[in-house]
Amino acid sequence: MKVKALKSGLEKLVPVLEEWDAKKAVQDFEKLIALMDGHEHMTVDAFCKKARAGLEGKSGAPAKRSSGGASGLRQAVVEDHVQSLKASGNSEADFITALKSVGADKQVRLKELKAIAQEFMGLVPLSSKKQDLLDEIRTKWAQDLRTAHKFKILSQW
Repeated sequence: MKVKALKSGLEKLVPVLEEWDAKKAVQDFEKLIALMDGHEHMTVDAFCKKARAGLEGKSGAPAKRSSGGASGLRQAVVEDHVQSLKASGNSEADFITALKSVGADKQVRLKELKAIAQEFMGLVPLSSKKQDLLDEIRTKWAQDLRTAHKFKILSQW
């Protein structure tokens, strides 16, 4: 698939999201569409590789990852918290409890919190402060809940 086709599809989706008042999603899609400008001739795979290389600040070499320790990512902590957030489902009380647990856990440093946010939301988090990341997770959960509710209503027509 070419970037041109993907970009066209995203451009058609933006008005639908605007109708649903999904302002954050609209902003994210508009940023992605803008990134695609000038790359319409590329395949999506090639575009993704180029974007990854740009994010890593390298010419395509994969980022070095530590296996743990003082400076490495505590993957088990990340997975546990992501699982508890996802297990909360649609229950606001369970979700808030799980989110407070993330915020209170001393093993969750900023890098773990960013990884938790990315895995739970399915998006790269925009924030770089602890409270902002927690707020971003909560906002994404609420948006997903509203979107699911809207789809449920629409599917009953």
